[in-house]
Amino acid sequence: PAISNKKLIVSSGFYSPDIYCIDAENGASIWGIQLAENGPSVLVVEQGILLINTQSCTLYAIDIETGILAWSKWLGPNIFHSPTVSNGKVYAAYPDELNYSQDCFVMAAFDIKTGAIIWQSRLKGEPLSAPVATGNNIFVTDL
Repeated sequence: PAISNKKLIVSSGFYSPDIYCIDAENGASIWGIQLAENGPSVLVVEQGILLINTQSCTLYAIDIETGILAWSKWLGPNIFHSPTVSNGKVYAAYPDELNYSQDCFVMAAFDIKTGAIIWQSRLKGEPLSAPVATGNNIFVTDL
């Protein structure tokens, strides 16, 4: 789950596409959204935006006040980790091809508000965890 501004945001689990926002003080339902696929990652909240990768392909950005989808990007199959946010950018590592060759993975930075790609860089192997951001640096562990 994630908490922001007295809102508790939870998923219904790996096999469900449902995400819910609940008032953290009284348990009242605020909103719910059904994603196009299941397998949500760890939920990340930054600048009023909820960010979720799904196992089967997509990075979602949802407005936490309204539950309305701000933007989404299909990244590629089998994404097993959450996005990372730092300095107004969303970082995600994913395969950019469907054939899973050793060098088919990339790291990309997206604008948190629009989803526009800021930059993309090829990785030497499959990412094993969520990217880690510190200062102006981004780190990822790969095979």
